[in-house]
Amino acid sequence: MFVRKNRNRSGSVSVQVIAKDDGKYRVVRTVGSAAHPDEIERLMREAQDVIDHPRHQLPLFPLLSEADLAVQAFMEGMANAQVHTIGPELIFGTLFDRIGFTAVPAELFRHIVIARLAFPTSKLKTADYLYRYRGITVSVQTIYRFLDHLHRTYKNRVERIAYAHTGPRRK
Repeated sequence: MFVRKNRNRSGSVSVQVIAKDDGKYRVVRTVGSAAHPDEIERLMREAQDVIDHPRHQLPLFPLLSEADLAVQAFMEGMANAQVHTIGPELIFGTLFDRIGFTAVPAELFRHIVIARLAFPTSKLKTADYLYRYRGITVSVQTIYRFLDHLHRTYKNRVERIAYAHTGPRRK
């Protein structure tokens, strides 16, 4: 956020607190308008105070106990690279296992299936997802070669497993 002085048609100056959201400027608050330079300066200080000390805003994570302080100290020492997303692995990984796709011994198969289920995008974006969220470095060429290998070697097995899971149930 920042403070903006805006000259009006009447000759007075409006002092506004501005925020930039999604590339567009938005007026958060108009502090006031004045014509005299001393009054404009007072409004500028008041607007800066609005930015520095927002009213009626509770802290997002109030620290209440020693346990909270310990968690905060731990989190301050962490970097984004040390945090891994496990949601898709928990959900789609369980489905992967229950369906029986673990019969395909290639570890990359599991990673690609989960990545494509969670984020159905291009193979380039899949490689980016695997690196960013799973910490696995795989080139796009490796993915293409693996898919060719999967088609030659495991296609029939994967089809049988999928059909056995989704096909007609025998009673």
